[in-house]
Amino acid sequence: MLDSPFALPLLLLLGLTSVMMLLARSWKLMVASLALQYLAAFALILLIWPVNMALVKLVAGLMACLILAAALWNTPDALVDEHFAPSGRIFRLLAAGLVLIIIQSGVTGLQEWLPEVNSTTIWASLLLIGMGLLHLGLTTHPFRSVAGLLTVYLGFEIVYASLENSALVAGLLAGLTVGFSLVGAYLLAAPDLEKEPE
Repeated sequence: MLDSPFALPLLLLLGLTSVMMLLARSWKLMVASLALQYLAAFALILLIWPVNMALVKLVAGLMACLILAAALWNTPDALVDEHFAPSGRIFRLLAAGLVLIIIQSGVTGLQEWLPEVNSTTIWASLLLIGMGLLHLGLTTHPFRSVAGLLTVYLGFEIVYASLENSALVAGLLAGLTVGFSLVGAYLLAAPDLEKEPE
């Protein structure tokens, strides 16, 4: 059962953006989808935390998106256009459906294990963790891997926000988000750094 009138639109937005990240062939579309994920997560966390603490998550997420976009913009060889056939897209959609089935079966068990967390938060968290892990399992490209890692981490942050209401922890988690994006930016730039000047 969903706890808020905004729950279903936010969950649909999270699901849509995570599927778009799986299917996208353009890094711009992937960065935009990641930014929308952070906006939807901000709206969910806003139901739990005060506005100033929830804004920390949003700002850190948007900073991570900007760092990755700048790294991709300045790296001419950093294309994320993986040439998978139409059957590859169908496979990714079927795998995403399988993740949704697994989430459906896991929500009630996790709700019993964490009774203080509402069902909307559990759905959003498991959706992002599952889709992020699927994304990590289907790619070896540095940007796609970091985007999948940020999605998994965002799912963890959503459920953790219900369990811990500390400004220090919010700051540390935001620092990790920016740190993951900096590592991703370095991995995107590393092949150019290894080239010897002519």
